[in-house]
Amino acid sequence: MKARTIRFVQTLSLLQNVLIPLSFTSGDAPLSLGLYSRRVAAALHKEVAAFSSAIRQQAGGLRFRPRSVASDILSIYAGGAIIESMQRGEIGYAACGSALRRMLRELFGWRADEAAVRTRALLWAAKHGESRLATAVVSGGVAFRAWRCAPEELAIEDFRAVYISLAEPSNARM
Repeated sequence: MKARTIRFVQTLSLLQNVLIPLSFTSGDAPLSLGLYSRRVAAALHKEVAAFSSAIRQQAGGLRFRPRSVASDILSIYAGGAIIESMQRGEIGYAACGSALRRMLRELFGWRADEAAVRTRALLWAAKHGESRLATAVVSGGVAFRAWRCAPEELAIEDFRAVYISLAEPSNARM
């Protein structure tokens, strides 16, 4: 009985000294519960939706029907916005993956299984950074950061350059 009590006290001590402090940010918001991350991810989703909408409105001549080439490329570009937010420390890796899947399903009409595959591809491309897909993700993140600072000054030409680089028949394999 005494050995169990000692193990329990040791486990409790470990929780108090190691695991519990790791579950807090500098603002003392409990990340272990996911509440902070969920709020940030929900706000980020709204911002990415507005960013995508602004691109759709200003990209005259492109048709953004569900699962069209333009819509698929915009989903990659907008995915860069979420990944860039993860890299800046606004959300964690798991929240980033969840936000990407949600964005693909709700904003671009992807099925859950397809969204999971695209999410993995976007995260892999951002991590390894040596493909046209990675370039599109990074460009989307940079454009989103600039758009956050000045929403009226959306650099649509950057999206058009990404569209051209990914939509060409010779670039069909990413």
